[in-house]
Amino acid sequence: MRRFAVLAAVLALFAAGAVVASYSASDSLTAFISVKAPATFEYSCLTIVPSEVLVGKPAVVSLTIKNTGDYSGTYSTTPKVDGRELETISGFLSGGGSTRVSFNVSFDKAGTYLLTVGGLQESLTVKAPSVVRWPIVLGIIVACGLAAGLFLAGIGREAPEKLSFRERWMNFLSKLKSKFRKGAEDETK
Repeated sequence: MRRFAVLAAVLALFAAGAVVASYSASDSLTAFISVKAPATFEYSCLTIVPSEVLVGKPAVVSLTIKNTGDYSGTYSTTPKVDGRELETISGFLSGGGSTRVSFNVSFDKAGTYLLTVGGLQESLTVKAPSVVRWPIVLGIIVACGLAAGLFLAGIGREAPEKLSFRERWMNFLSKLKSKFRKGAEDETK
């Protein structure tokens, strides 16, 4: 009876994958018990590419997940941004296996965000897009073009051979300034 109980225990452990057993013709049973580790997951190599993005543009978050156990298992982790949970990441890994997982994040506001996943942390900077005021830029370009055109056309050119470039330019600006003043005085009358 005792032999049967030992045999049943060994068979149960064998079915669970924890025992390697052999049986000899001399009615002796030899069992070698090896304990296998359950599925355990480690997280490493957290990266965010690029580390700076514009508002509304995605950044790719990647990390490596490794099953350090002997048995296959399902991993599950929930990334967080500044403590707020994102969608859970889960999958299946064989014993000793590893995988690289990636997901996208994007934000509606500028700032620096701290992403935490599997005990790892990395920061992401989100910048507001630069605002160009095109009407002002175009106005400046047109004004510069007009000023250069008037200067090259000869306004303010008295005896150019006697005046240096700087003196001609200053003379031109002075005449242009007086024309604008006259125009402003005419409008106020």
